[in-house]
Formats: sequence, C-alpha cells, structure tokens
Amino acid sequence: MIEQSPVEEFDAELNRVVTRLRTIALAKLPDIAAPVEQLTTELLRLCSNFGDPAPPSLPSYELRASGDVVMVLATDARNAARDDQQVQEITAALTAARRALP
Repeated sequence: MIEQSPVEEFDAELNRVVTRLRTIALAKLPDIAAPVEQLTTELLRLCSNFGDPAPPSLPSYELRASGDVVMVLATDARNAARDDQQVQEITAALTAARRALP
C-alpha cells in the first residue's frame, strides 16, 4: 500500500465522513446527532487552538446539512493548521466521528 501524507489522509477521511453524512437515510438522521455534535465541537476547538477566529458554537442547522457543516469546519481547521501534527489531530477527530456513525 502506498503511504499517504497527513494531508492526503485528511482529504480521504474528510471525503468518507462527508459522503456518509450526505447519503444517510432520513430515518437515521436522529442517530447522527450525537456524533456530529461531538465532531463539530471538536473541530471548533481545533480551529480556535490553531488560531482561526471560529465562533465558540454553531448556529442551529438541520441535521441533513451536517455533511456541509463538517466540510466547512474541517476545511477551516485544515487551513488554520500549521503543521502535520495539527492535520493529524483533525484527521483523528474525523475518524472517531466516522466510527461512531450508524
């Protein structure tokens, strides 16, 4: 297997999470609330830690928009990351969320 850079791993994991969130059945939307809440909270924390002026919390949004919300927050965190270690922290948060999704 070809080894990926931290940025390539981030891109792949973000794609997996966002695709999963965008394609989840409407009947399962309530099941993603907790993992998405944990992920968005962590992404906001990471943005703040990396120096991005992210808000302390998100405004209300429909769960069906979770994929787009995660895409924006993760991309903001990635853009604020200053090194591979920080990119790996974002990737770890995405991986944990994906594993918690139904």
